[in-house]
Amino acid sequence: MAEQDNSQHIILTSFEDEYTETNNPIWVWHAIDFCSNWQRKTGTSLPYPQWVVDYLAMASDSILKLDDRIVDVSKQFVEILGLRQGAISSSIQTIRNKLIYFEIQAIINQGQSAEQAIESTATRFSLSLHAVTEIYQTFSQRSREIN
Repeated sequence: MAEQDNSQHIILTSFEDEYTETNNPIWVWHAIDFCSNWQRKTGTSLPYPQWVVDYLAMASDSILKLDDRIVDVSKQFVEILGLRQGAISSSIQTIRNKLIYFEIQAIINQGQSAEQAIESTATRFSLSLHAVTEIYQTFSQRSREIN
């Protein structure tokens, strides 16, 4: 029996974890983008998770309460959506770091030591051992805190 691929759920859970931890709505937008692209690329529907629907309901309610006859709502609109300066580049860096962490975990799961996995990953991503070690330690700590 073939193993079921649930990578989409792992990715969405990862986005949800970041949203919960940082309260930064950029992670909702990553999830929306991911679900939309999943549908386009696979032809399979990937509904928005409940936490995304909850955010969209809150945002739409707030947007519809704006009174555009009184003030320019553009600043309020951006504020409601929660888009902070630097949020996109910061979130992309976090995603990259998670990929590095998952790469290390995959190598460890194949029987190599953490040190060997870190060295291999540092080479693959053209990063210093120190940088990859810090990424691994950060996400290992976060993983222990969740469990």
